[in-house]
Amino acid sequence: MQTRQEIKSEKSQSIQIMNTSTALHICLVLHLSGLVLMAGMSIADFIAYRSFWKQYAINKQEGLTMLNAASAYQRVMAIGAILLLITGVGMMALTHGVFGEQLWMRIKIGIVVLILINGPVIGRMQGTKLKKLIEKSILHDTPDLRISVLRSRVNLISVANFIFLISIVVLSIFKFN
Repeated sequence: MQTRQEIKSEKSQSIQIMNTSTALHICLVLHLSGLVLMAGMSIADFIAYRSFWKQYAINKQEGLTMLNAASAYQRVMAIGAILLLITGVGMMALTHGVFGEQLWMRIKIGIVVLILINGPVIGRMQGTKLKKLIEKSILHDTPDLRISVLRSRVNLISVANFIFLISIVVLSIFKFN
């Protein structure tokens, strides 16, 4: 027969397991929300750039207005990335790093690092250069050949980030070792 202390201890352990499980599920929901936010904003950003180029060919000043408006997408994408990172660390802490030893997770973490380098670092630099060249081109009413080079780079960065995000989803689903 169990004593009151043993019963109380079992209830406490059950509550702790339930709280950990609930916290893990909450982190997972927020983690997936961050991923969806990042992926969605990546697609929206890519589409906005394509629309910008079409408008820029017709009316450079209106194109620049579109480009400035689309910069908000990157802020939302950053919020998704922060949410993704915080909840990812939280899940690793809650599971005591059990997935961290698996090959698929190590590859996934490497891809996250690539996204952080490619998007916020390289992408932002290229986007800023492109915007300055476009503003200068509009101001002086002269075409700049560097714009097409930067246009290609920005497109490549967007496509690479989307491929990285898809790779993360595939790794998370199949979890190979």
